[in-house]
Amino acid sequence: MKRRYILCAIAVVAALSVAMPAVGAPSPTSLVKRALGLSKKADKRSKKALKLAKKKAARGALGAAGAAGPQGPQGPQGDTGAGGPKGDTGADGAKGSDGSNGSDGSQGPQGPVGPGGPRGPQGPSGDTGPQGIPGPPGKGFDDMPQLTVQVDPPALLAHHCQVVDTATETGTMAPGDKVIVLAEDDSQIDDNLSFSELVQRKRDTFEERFCNLGGGTLNNGPIDFNVTYGHSTASP
Repeated sequence: MKRRYILCAIAVVAALSVAMPAVGAPSPTSLVKRALGLSKKADKRSKKALKLAKKKAARGALGAAGAAGPQGPQGPQGDTGAGGPKGDTGADGAKGSDGSNGSDGSQGPQGPVGPGGPRGPQGPSGDTGPQGIPGPPGKGFDDMPQLTVQVDPPALLAHHCQVVDTATETGTMAPGDKVIVLAEDDSQIDDNLSFSELVQRKRDTFEERFCNLGGGTLNNGPIDFNVTYGHSTASP
């Protein structure tokens, strides 16, 4: 609307500028300014009238609510929440029944041989055996060689025995010789010490077995023996 008023004002000014200078009328410039002022006033009045028309118009009643729209898609899954605190320890369970017996283990290795026991008491005499085959004539006891040997048995632990070797003169005893041993002085022998003869195994060496029958260590000391020896005629 403002554009229409301006165009009308310009047209009027153009017509007057042609006709009025000849009769002493105002200049075209002043006429243009006046026309613009009138157009601005007319524009203000039209805006005011439009505003009043809008203000006076009655507002219509509120319309009914529209139908609910369709449900939107499901949102993305949220992040995993932090772990909760550790729960209290549960009560002990009931005692289980006893298991069955396991199978027997394998047999262990044989243990080492134990020490020899003390000499037992002499058993009763056995019955007389049958008459043997007569042997060849033997030498008399007095005809057999004899020698004196001093033996110093070592300290023996309780209920232990040991064979003691003692050197003799050269050319005396030989392997296989049998001996008869007598102590020359019984006071040299402790009551807990026993000795026994052996078939000799070494040349020019007297072998004798000693045993401690007591409950403590025994260190007897040297003993003088009279030894009669000779080779068996049954074993040449």
